[in-house]
Amino acid sequence: IGCAARCVQDLRDLAFARVNRDDVERSIAAHGSLEQALAAYDRTLVDYGVRHILERAAALRLPVNFNTGHYAGAFAEPLERISRNLADLEPLIREFRDTAFVLMHHAYPYGEAATTLAKSYPNCYIDQCWLWAMNPAAGSRYLKEFLAGCPWTKLFAFGGDYWYIEGSLGHLDLARQGVCVALAELVRDGLLDAG
Repeated sequence: IGCAARCVQDLRDLAFARVNRDDVERSIAAHGSLEQALAAYDRTLVDYGVRHILERAAALRLPVNFNTGHYAGAFAEPLERISRNLADLEPLIREFRDTAFVLMHHAYPYGEAATTLAKSYPNCYIDQCWLWAMNPAAGSRYLKEFLAGCPWTKLFAFGGDYWYIEGSLGHLDLARQGVCVALAELVRDGLLDAG
C-alpha cells in the first residue's frame, strides 16, 4: 500500500479530495476508458483510489507510507510542494482515524512539523528511513526532539529504503551512530534516564 501512495506522490501533491463514484464514472467516460483515464493521470481517479486505499488499509490493519520529504537525484527537489506535504496530509490523518499513517524520511527538512503531527494524532507515525544517509546530524536532532515530546512507540528509527543490501547496511551503521548520539545527549541534558 505504501508503494502505491509513494508512486502517486511522486507525480503530485498530497491533497486528496473527496470524490464520489459518479465523478469517477464521468472521468472515465470523458477519457473513453479506464485505461486512458489512468494513462492521462486523471486526478479524480487518483483521489478516489488513494481514499479507497486508506479505507482498505484501515480494514486490513495495514499502515500506509507517504514520502513526505526529500527526493533523490539532482534537479529533482520540488521544495515548494514538499513544504506543503504535511499540511496536505493532515486533513486525511484527521479523517481516516483508523488508518495508520507513516511519514517517511521524517519529512526532511520539515522534521519538527512531522513530529508535531505524530504527537497530535494517535494514528500518525514517523519512519526515519533514508534520513541517516541524507543528513545524519538532522537524524540525531529529529530523533532527540521526537523522544523529548512523543512516545517512542510511534517512531521507526531505521529503515533501509534501498534497492540493494549494501546501501541498507551502510545506512544501518549511520543510524546506530546517530541514535547513540541522540540518546547520549538526552541523558546528558537530563531528559532521559540512563538506567
